[in-house]
Amino acid sequence: MQDILNNTALMITLTTTIIALFAVGYIALIFGANRKIIDEQQKTIEEIKRSEQRYKALFENSLAGMMKFNFSSWVIVDTNQAMLDKFNANSIYDLQKKFTELPREMLRPIEISLTKTGMIDSHEITFSLETGIIRRFFFSARREGSEQLAHAVVVLMNSEKKIG
Repeated sequence: MQDILNNTALMITLTTTIIALFAVGYIALIFGANRKIIDEQQKTIEEIKRSEQRYKALFENSLAGMMKFNFSSWVIVDTNQAMLDKFNANSIYDLQKKFTELPREMLRPIEISLTKTGMIDSHEITFSLETGIIRRFFFSARREGSEQLAHAVVVLMNSEKKIG
């Protein structure tokens, strides 16, 4: 009887030890797999950050005027210095005011095209500065996803001419 109890206790101990080893191995495997996933996600996040930094540097240093805006309300979300300079604006709010003061028939085709097709290419905008100088621009933009936001690029097309 003592042998049976010893053998049973030994079997229970061995079985418990084997199950515990499998459990520890499984836990180690799960942690290892999670660590790999976390490392891959961190690499992806770092790549996105570097890409954003490159885009921001291009945006800020571009000679072309660039802006991100809501094309139904003409609220400007972001712009670069070249855009402010082209419209002789001191701030994003000043630029926004200048756009909202443009004739509605000049801006309406932009809104319609961005709503229908998601883009507009080389739409002409004529703008006069307070000094009487008239500037002609080509305005191109692409809608961002399903929202009413778009990214625009504006290029000055003429030499400056003073009225009068």
